[in-house]
Amino acid sequence: MRMVWIIAALIIALVPIKIWIHFGTMETVSGYIIQDKERITTGSDKSIESKYLIFTDRETFENTDSTLSLKFNSSDIYGAIPIGGTCDFKVTGIRIPFFSSYRNIITANCS
Repeated sequence: MRMVWIIAALIIALVPIKIWIHFGTMETVSGYIIQDKERITTGSDKSIESKYLIFTDRETFENTDSTLSLKFNSSDIYGAIPIGGTCDFKVTGIRIPFFSSYRNIITANCS
């Protein structure tokens, strides 16, 4: 029973950290040239999950839905990002190469 309380305490402690990382790292970046993009899927049958990777001249981003930002249109954003175009992004998160973690695109304005 004690282990359950420890796990619950850890989960409760991580929630504010997740919220801080999301909103505390949000910024707008400009002038990124899109070099390529890719859809990554995991799972099978009815439990397939997708994330989109956007490769730019300076950084790689992911484009996934975000409950905290009320963003549920990652497929639409992915489709509107043109390879060879220049984009301004509103992004959130931290790039952690060891975990293959990328900053997430919240909005994209491309030309």
